Amino acid sequence: MILEFCWDESDYVAARFSWLLHHPWEMYQAFPGAVSAALVCVLLTILAVASYRPDWRMAFDFAVLGPVFFVAPWLLWARWRFHREFRRKFSTCLDATAIIDERGVTLPLGGPPKTHLWVGFTRIYESHRVIVLETGGKDFIFLPKSAMSGAQLEELKRLAAATLDCAVKWATP
Repeated sequence: MILEFCWDESDYVAARFSWLLHHPWEMYQAFPGAVSAALVCVLLTILAVASYRPDWRMAFDFAVLGPVFFVAPWLLWARWRFHREFRRKFSTCLDATAIIDERGVTLPLGGPPKTHLWVGFTRIYESHRVIVLETGGKDFIFLPKSAMSGAQLEELKRLAAATLDCAVKWATP
């Protein structure tokens, strides 16, 4: 199957956030201040409600708005960082052609096409925008779902499910 698409920054950001959600420890390492502040807000709220309950709505607002207040700047910083990474990695190759077959996925990432074998993937999962194929460590490749038809998506899922060496997690239909 041949998949022609254009690298899109929003797809890259969706892939990065999806990768972070599947690696919670990396999220803590990327945003240690935000995660710590959010946990402190939640713990303070639990202590306040457990010991003194004059206004549980105020405590609930603090438990919800406190973490949002501390996490929002970190999320904006991460979005800016992902924007810079996308510009650096994909500045020269915006149009791409992926060849997906029984051997693996062949992509031209800044040079001659490189084939990633199915047995080389450690995890395969999808978000609402992309399919993320982890190649080990912190490396991954992604394929935008917007460029795939329903039949191509099913073919990709069939080929990925045929590999038994890695965890495959698909979104519910």
